[in-house]
Amino acid sequence: MSLEYQRWINKTPGLFEAIKRQQGRKLESAGLLHLSNADLYALITMRDRIFQAVSVEGCAALARGQTPEHAWFSEVMNKIAESDRSFLSGWFDLRKKALIEAVKAPGPPAPLAAGTEDRDRKLLLDQMVPAERARFIDISTRLAKGEPSVSSEDACWWSRALLVHLRKLGETAGSQVARTLIATGQEAGFMK
Repeated sequence: MSLEYQRWINKTPGLFEAIKRQQGRKLESAGLLHLSNADLYALITMRDRIFQAVSVEGCAALARGQTPEHAWFSEVMNKIAESDRSFLSGWFDLRKKALIEAVKAPGPPAPLAAGTEDRDRKLLLDQMVPAERARFIDISTRLAKGEPSVSSEDACWWSRALLVHLRKLGETAGSQVARTLIATGQEAGFMK
């Protein structure tokens, strides 16, 4: 399936050049801002399944925005696909949509309205019990600073907690909070 995805990238006019120019992850992040709530929420749900299925080390690598090793990532994706045949095609279809939207989008997204970031952060954190909230904030701060003191267990826990709580918020609210995280560059581990 990933070979088919690569062929699609190569055949889509202007896409390969745009990916090289803007780096694939940045381009795809820009495209996510233009997806419908339903598509973005579907991607959140799929990412949650991936993050729950990978090892702590793999989860931490994804959380840090590192490109996963092809072998173990393919193994995880194929394992999920064994129980859900539509998973891989759905995953690649949504990533294709994001890339197409990014190529179509004129320039950077509009800035967030005043207070949006604080409101959406509060919405996410209000669902957490106090101890979970404190841990989430601590790890978020250290990840944002790029501190090497963030252990694999912490980075993985943070990403899994983020995805679980985005899903709990539901399609509309969860997608809006995800858009805010992407727009502000705080989506460590959300994309890849």
